[in-house]
Amino acid sequence: MDCMEYIQENKTKMIKYLQKLWLPNDELIGHIRKNHHLDPSLFPSYTTPKPFERLITLDIVQNKYVVEEAKEYIEHLLKNKEEYGYLYHLMKQNLYIQFDVKFNGELAIECAQYDQVVEAIDELAREWACKNSLMYEVTRLELLYFFILLMNPEINWTTVDFLLQGTKGHAHLIAARAKQLSEKLSN
Repeated sequence: MDCMEYIQENKTKMIKYLQKLWLPNDELIGHIRKNHHLDPSLFPSYTTPKPFERLITLDIVQNKYVVEEAKEYIEHLLKNKEEYGYLYHLMKQNLYIQFDVKFNGELAIECAQYDQVVEAIDELAREWACKNSLMYEVTRLELLYFFILLMNPEINWTTVDFLLQGTKGHAHLIAARAKQLSEKLSN
């Protein structure tokens, strides 16, 4: 087995492991999807090999019902930082590696409308924080993950984060938290 095959095999194993780690955020988004009868099959799906079956389109980020749910989701994260808004919680922690996030939507947003979709997400994020602040960047990332998870119920928050590398050097903190919560639920 050459080096690239070995790396790919390890990534596949990691994704299978992460798919078992559910955060409260995953349940919250599932609850939102169910309560408002948002059927993911109504969103366009793609047959090209991508990590997400359904990509974020301009129609989705401009849909007033979906935007209201996104706002409700962010408000819930901000009110319950330690349980749901864990990235907001990590912002305030004294960590060895400075906490930072990266908005990396290239794999999740439809290419033809990428700039417009990002602008809509940015505009939404500005409702909670000033542009170029860490709070703003975390909110953008959480909104990106929200839209992905809303349309792709077969995937979870930790897997999305692994694929997009949004939490940069802190993915282990998220995965550890998810493992902790998964173990608590199974007991």
